[in-house]
Formats: sequence, C-alpha cells, structure tokens
Amino acid sequence: MPQLHAILPLPSKPLLHSNIFSSSSAPIRRRLQRTFSPAKPPNLKRLTSRIVQLTRRRQLHQILEEIEGAKREYGKLNTIVMNAVVEACVHCGDVDMALNIYHQMTQPHSCGVDTVTYATLLKGLGRARRIDEAFQLLESVEQGNAAGKPKLSAQLIYGLLNALTEAGDLRRANGLLARYGFLLREGGSPSISTYNLLMKGYTSAGRPQAAINLHEEILHLGLEHDRVTYNTLIFACVKTENLDAAIHFFEEMKDKAQRLCRLDLYPDVLTYTTLLKGFGHAKDLHSVLKIVLDMKSRHDLFIDRTAFTAMVDAMLNCGSIKGALCIFGEILKRAGANVDFRPKPHLYLSMMRAFSAQGDYNMVKNLHKRLRPDSCGTISPAVQQEADHLLMESALNDGQVLNPSIHDTWHCNFLWITMHGAKTY
Repeated sequence: MPQLHAILPLPSKPLLHSNIFSSSSAPIRRRLQRTFSPAKPPNLKRLTSRIVQLTRRRQLHQILEEIEGAKREYGKLNTIVMNAVVEACVHCGDVDMALNIYHQMTQPHSCGVDTVTYATLLKGLGRARRIDEAFQLLESVEQGNAAGKPKLSAQLIYGLLNALTEAGDLRRANGLLARYGFLLREGGSPSISTYNLLMKGYTSAGRPQAAINLHEEILHLGLEHDRVTYNTLIFACVKTENLDAAIHFFEEMKDKAQRLCRLDLYPDVLTYTTLLKGFGHAKDLHSVLKIVLDMKSRHDLFIDRTAFTAMVDAMLNCGSIKGALCIFGEILKRAGANVDFRPKPHLYLSMMRAFSAQGDYNMVKNLHKRLRPDSCGTISPAVQQEADHLLMESALNDGQVLNPSIHDTWHCNFLWITMHGAKTY
C-alpha cells in the first residue's frame, strides 16, 4: 500500500568550513570576507506550503507546533506565513486562535497585518456566526482605526458576505450589502459576483426558487453570466427538482462557451457532479449515462475522486450495480497510480449495501476485506460496525451460516445464526 509521507522542512545545510589555517598563499583578508559573508534571509515558501498542506488535513495543532519551531530557527516570520496560519485556524473552526494570532501579528516588531489578514478574519467570524464582531472589525477598518491601516475594499466584503450566504443568513447579508454594497458595484449596478453569492444564499436558506428568480434581474441588468452563475443556477434547479431547467442552463452554458470561445465558461467538474446528483436522485439512468459520457469525452476536464464518487452513487440510485462496479473499478485502477483517487469509506459502504441486498456474499466479503487498507480517511467505529453488519446481512441473504470473527477489536455484538434459531453474543 502506498505510504503518505509528511513533507518536513528541509534540514539546514551544514556550514562549509573554510580552511583558514591552510598554507594557501591567497590574502587573508580575501578569505575572511568570503568566510563571513552576511547570511541570506530565510526562504519561507516551503514552510508556507507545509502549512497549506496541514490545513487541508485540519491538523492545526501540528501547524502551531511547527510555527513555534520556525520562529526559534528563523526569528520573525513574514506576513504571508502568518496569514496562512490565520487561514488554517479559520479552516479548522478555531476563530479564537485566529484572533490570537492576529493580535500577535499587530504587536511592535512583529510581521504586521494586511488586507488578506482582515478578509480571512471576517470570513472566520461570519462562519462562526459572530456577526457583531465582524461588523465591529469592518467599522474599525472604515474609520481608519484598524492596525495596519487597511483600506475598505471589495475583498473584505466578499469574505463576510460569502460566509453569511453559506449560512443562509440573508437578512444580515442584505444588511451588509445595504451598508457596503457600493464597494461591489460595477458600472452603477451590483456585480455578477454579488448576485452569485445572493443566489447561493437563497439556495442555502432552502429557497432555491428565489435564487432562480434572481436570474431575471441579472438578465434585466445585462450582466454577463460566468461559470459560477451557471453552476449556482443549475444547483438551484436540482434543489427544486426542475431538471429540465437544469439541462437548459447546462446546454446554454456549453453553447455560449463554444460561440464566444470562452474556455472559462465550459462546464467544470462541479457542474457535472451537480447534474449527476440530480438525475441520480430522480433515478434517470439514461441521463446519468449521458452525463458520464459527456464528461469522459472532455479531454480538457480533470475528473477527480469526488466526480467519480458521484457517478457511482448516481448509478447505484438508478439500480445499475454493474455500471457502478465498472466506475468503482476505474477508481481503484487510478488509485494505483495516484493515491488521491483512493475511495473514501462511504463509497465502500454504498457498494456493500447494493451487493448485500442481492445476497452476493463473496463481493461484500472482498469489499469488507479491502475497506481498511485501500480507502482513505478515517474509518470511524460506526462505519466499521455498519460494514460488519452488511457482511452478516449478505451472508444471511445468501443463505450462509456466518462466523462472527470480524474485527474483534471493535467489540461489536454479533448475531450468530444457527439451524435452531438466533442467539446474541
């Protein structure tokens, strides 16, 4: 099984010892100048990349430990590195730690803060539903009292607005636009990005039809649609189960991209994944297969693990177990060359459920056996327990007597089936 190795900071290179006391005839002053040349400033790009990688894994504690070690080695770190740490805190949901890092950055002789720092903090406060603190921070920037003297900009507003719309808090989102919307206007009208966020907010709030209705206002203002606009509209249509409208926006998206030679308008993997979920839920196998074929015919489209998983889930929902198994096999084949394609545990469970209902004990047994070594991510006790139960269920459906020696470390209660009845161990 491929091993994932953490990327550690490069070890510092040993100092090259000059042979000062050699018998060389070169002038001593020249040798001393070469030996004691001023040290170059540290290259912190590798450290920043390391922080970003750990952020994706949500390993905040490890990030803070490595930052303290870097401070001891390099001294003061720059704003780019510390902004990455603030982003890690926000991504991991620890806004208090993000504020603590921010206050450290504002201290004298520290690295200082910039617009990125404030945008990240506003995003974090919005996600944590600490809206009053977010508005107080914005007011301090507006009044010029904030550390670092950042200027009020669209970048600051978008971070908070996005957090509010994701939470479905349209009342505060509209309040934010009423007060600071002038920063987001293009040609006197709200930008398409603003409408994209509002449509996402309506959909997140359980009002997808209101998001679709905003499309009329976008057309009236003559704003140009971008890929996010189409993806948001397609998502709203899927939520309302109006798949005809979703396909209409999908075809319009492709036609416009071809007609205007706009590569940035072509459907991306998110577009296809959203459609797969919609047609899978509707059990429309013909449309699911058509979308899969369209995806694979796009040589410029990178199909990631999430998209492959959506294909399998859609086919299983449509009852096409053979189709799902074919895609699942393709995932495993790609995972042999790229660990990023290794399926998550829930995909194994989905496959096991389908084969268990059919009474295919051998297939469920093979999937159960490969769940731990071949999947990625954490296998919780609940996931392992369900996998064990599916194995037993498939044996019962196959008419077999099951030996309950399955992962004793999980201490599950197994049901032993005998010819004379049932007994719980």
